Amino acid sequence: MADVKKCQKLGFKSAHIEFDFAEVMERVQRVIRTVEPHDSIERYTSLGVECFTGEAKIISPYEVMVNGQTLTTRNIVVATGARPSIPPIEGIENIEYLTSDTIWNIREQPKDLLVLGGGPVGSELAQAFSRLGSNVTQVECNKRLIPKEDPEISQMVLESFQDDGVNVLVEHIPKRFFHRDGKDFLECENNGNTVEVEFDTLLIAVGRKANTTGFGLEGLGVKLTAQKTIKVDEYMKTNIPNIYACGDVAGPYQFTHIAAHQAWYCAVNS
Repeated sequence: MADVKKCQKLGFKSAHIEFDFAEVMERVQRVIRTVEPHDSIERYTSLGVECFTGEAKIISPYEVMVNGQTLTTRNIVVATGARPSIPPIEGIENIEYLTSDTIWNIREQPKDLLVLGGGPVGSELAQAFSRLGSNVTQVECNKRLIPKEDPEISQMVLESFQDDGVNVLVEHIPKRFFHRDGKDFLECENNGNTVEVEFDTLLIAVGRKANTTGFGLEGLGVKLTAQKTIKVDEYMKTNIPNIYACGDVAGPYQFTHIAAHQAWYCAVNS
């Protein structure tokens, strides 16, 4: 799609392509469904893993209760993941928003998409929807996109996005959401100036919040980091010697490939 838009730069006088947005999104679901059996209870059971379905609570370093049944163990690995973080912006409770978990369920292409967040996930989706033809505005409060990367990388990404037609607004602090004349707006502050961004679809991608509560960690005194992820050492071990953690709940980088590597480390060390 990106190359079609830039066809003249490649020596073509014109090019045109049609696509079905709903079918594009449905293909995403089909790909997910082909992967699902790899992570299914049936597969793990066939490999000799005893699986339990239910809400678990760690009641001691060596005991986990599931559906009233107490399981004893030598080691425990916490891999409870994370959920999208929703910022407490004024008026957000009156706005229907999407996250990186739910955006795959839409079947109607956004006309004016507002992406809140300039990290890897927000940037990836902002570019993808822009290349599919949506008018995309990306708002980031930091001075640059993907601020954890080198400045040169951020600049390269910014230039690429601008070339794709993404309206990138860095150093814009979200202040409030509001309705006016039947339309939705985000009010931002930029160097003392007020900037209003109109949108019909909102994607929130400002990070993920680790799932660390509700299953017993608090009672055991498992330590958390300043970012509220479980604190682990180089062996993925918590401050309780036989309790490990991996994936998004441990951080610091909440990506699938990082989680897979950490899970392998946990398996080896526990």
